[in-house]
Amino acid sequence: MQYIEELLNHLGVQFHCEILTRPFARMTFQEGLVHYHPQIGLNRSHLIESREWLISQLENIDHSNTSLQMLQFQVFDSIDHLIIEPTFITNHPVQISPLAQAIEGTEETERFELFVNGRELGNGFSQLIDLDEQRRRFEMQALNHANDVMRSDDVYMDSMSHAFPRIGGFGIGIDRLVMLLASQNDIRDVVLYPITA
Repeated sequence: MQYIEELLNHLGVQFHCEILTRPFARMTFQEGLVHYHPQIGLNRSHLIESREWLISQLENIDHSNTSLQMLQFQVFDSIDHLIIEPTFITNHPVQISPLAQAIEGTEETERFELFVNGRELGNGFSQLIDLDEQRRRFEMQALNHANDVMRSDDVYMDSMSHAFPRIGGFGIGIDRLVMLLASQNDIRDVVLYPITA
């Protein structure tokens, strides 16, 4: 994350994009929920313990057959536009991060997302390299009927069976970065091909 911050700070200076020259904040996924959602912020213990309480406090959230982690993700998805300052959101729940390495002894992963001006700019994680755990996660998602479920990939699983090295990476939305650097609010103003509404 430090390297990414330094790189984007440099781009901010070069392109006179003041928001990217500021220090980047860091907070966990749970801290982000508490910080950006006022109802949750007042009842932090319920966030972690009670799916029913969370459902009772929130409107316009589809909660049919939804686990606590998936419900937390839906809530986060409804508030991420409030993250204006450059912020790394870390430690995403296992259930919404099927390819990321778990943090030992937790239901969180070595995954982070970068938000700037209310938009996700990038996503990074340490790759899960345990074949049995990967298979279990794919099966868990299929059982939970997650809307954004990542389907099991036989070629990917076969590759894992031949041993994966410890790897990780960060993907950045170049179009969103260009929008930020060029002070544009519409992606159609920065892409090289026409986009119809």
